[in-house]
Amino acid sequence: MPHAAVQTHKLLPTGWGHNRLRRFSSVLPGMLYEYVMTAQGGRELLFVGSKCREILELNENDLLDNPKLFGALVMEEDLPRLMAEDETANKEGTPFSSEFRIRTYSGRVKWIQMSSNPNPATDGGVVVWSGVLLAITKRKQMEEQVRQLGFFDQLTNLPNRRLLKDRLVQTLSASDRSGMFGALLVLDLDNFKVLNDTHGHLVGDALLVEAAARLKNCVRLTDTPARFGGDEFVVMLSELSIDENESRKIASQVAEKIRSILAEPFMLTVEHEGQTDVYVQHHCTASIGAVMFRGKAAGLENLIQSADDAMYQAKEGGRNQVRFCAAREDSRKCDVCGKAL
Repeated sequence: MPHAAVQTHKLLPTGWGHNRLRRFSSVLPGMLYEYVMTAQGGRELLFVGSKCREILELNENDLLDNPKLFGALVMEEDLPRLMAEDETANKEGTPFSSEFRIRTYSGRVKWIQMSSNPNPATDGGVVVWSGVLLAITKRKQMEEQVRQLGFFDQLTNLPNRRLLKDRLVQTLSASDRSGMFGALLVLDLDNFKVLNDTHGHLVGDALLVEAAARLKNCVRLTDTPARFGGDEFVVMLSELSIDENESRKIASQVAEKIRSILAEPFMLTVEHEGQTDVYVQHHCTASIGAVMFRGKAAGLENLIQSADDAMYQAKEGGRNQVRFCAAREDSRKCDVCGKAL
C-alpha cells in the first residue's frame, strides 16, 4: 500500500482498534484500512474493512496477506503520479490524498480516492497510518459531464467557442516562444438555411454532425476544430513552420482539403420513433476565411474577426472558396479587412 512515513516495525498493543474499525467499516461507504511500515521498508496491513470486496473486488483476507495485490490494480498511466505523491507523504510524514484509476480483475475501471493520516506514535514508537478508500466513479462521471457542457458543443461534440479561445491563447503564447506560425480558419456552410427550412432542424442537425466529423478527419490531433454556433465552424492550425510562406502553403492546403470534402454530397438519415426513417441527399459548400499568426501581438479577438471578415469576402466572391486575410509587409495590415495584424 502507498503513502507512509518510514518507521521501524515493533509489536503493537494487543487489539489495536480492530473492534472499533470493524464496527465503523460495516456502515461507512468507504474501505477503512490501517498499516505500518516494516523494517524492510514494506507495508504491513493491520486492518482492511469489508468494503474491500465491493470497491476493489478483492477478499480482505487476501489483501491482508499480500498488500501488493492493491498495487497491481492501479492503472499504469496513473501509477507514476501516485508513487510520487506517496514518496512525498512518506518522507514528510504528512496526510496523504490522491485520486486515481484501478482496473479490477473482472476488467472494470473505477476511480478511487485514497486518503490516510499518520497517528501519534505508540509507546513502543510505532506510527500507525489510518486511511479510507472511496469509490468516486460516479462523481468523476458527473464532473466530466459538467466539463463537456462547459467546453464542448453538445450537438457535434467539438470544442465550443470558450474552449477554442482558451486553446488559441495557449497557442499564441507557444508561438511567441517558438517563432512558428499558425493559422485560424473560419468557415460557414453555404445555403444551410435552405436545408433547415426545407427538411427541418433534425436534418440540419444531422448535416452539422457529419460536417464536424469530416472536419476532424482533415486536421491533425494538435489542431483544434470547433463549432462557434449555427453553421459556423473554426479551425485552429498550430505549429506549421517558422517560415511564413511555407506556413501559408500548409494552411492553404488544409483549407482547400476542408472546402473540397465539405463539397461532397451528404447522405443524411433521420430516425423518427415509430415512423419511417427520412433519407436526404444534400449538396453543401463552404466559404472559408483564413488568417496567419505568429506570437501574441495579433490579439485573440482581432484574429477571429479578421478570419471572419475574410470568410464574408469569400461568400461575396461567389462562395465555395477560400480567402486569406493577407497582410502587407510594409504595414502588417490585412488587405481584406484593413485591420492591423
